[in-house]
Amino acid sequence: MKLKLSRNKVIISSLITHSIIFFSKKFRFTLLLIIIIFGQYSFAQNHKLIFNNKEILLDDRLVNHFDFGYLEKLKSESPNLLVYLNFYVKNSYKIIDAGEKAKKDNYKLLSEYSLTSKNTQEIQRSNNLDNFNILSYEVNLLDSQQVISLEQNNLVLIIDSKQEFLEKYNKYINSIK
Repeated sequence: MKLKLSRNKVIISSLITHSIIFFSKKFRFTLLLIIIIFGQYSFAQNHKLIFNNKEILLDDRLVNHFDFGYLEKLKSESPNLLVYLNFYVKNSYKIIDAGEKAKKDNYKLLSEYSLTSKNTQEIQRSNNLDNFNILSYEVNLLDSQQVISLEQNNLVLIIDSKQEFLEKYNKYINSIK
């Protein structure tokens, strides 16, 4: 009886192994793609940080800009920097309609700034302002506020000065202590 049981296990194991080997390349590729996409999606949807005993949901723009390993490293080694970047991507700028003034003034164009992302095709001159990612451009906080033309209608990007941003950030940090 024992011999039959182990022989059946060997037969079943052999069948499974052969089935996996004989799956078509197309099926294996599709299965691998599904696993990768699901993993990325679940990471992006559930990436949270506990900071000062408060749960902070990371902005999707952070998750899309940096790779998983870097964010995990920041989460464990530099949570303060991760909180800062999360706040920065949401609160360092505003996009407004400047009306006719946008056309008359000589604002620097957003297209004049270098892109920082590997996915330049995806972000380059995107019309989707809801997903605008300040991290995708080589734009720094300066001593004074910056106004940059988005080249769309009369829209301008207003980037806070260092002092304005740090005041907002400090107020935020104090609110979550």
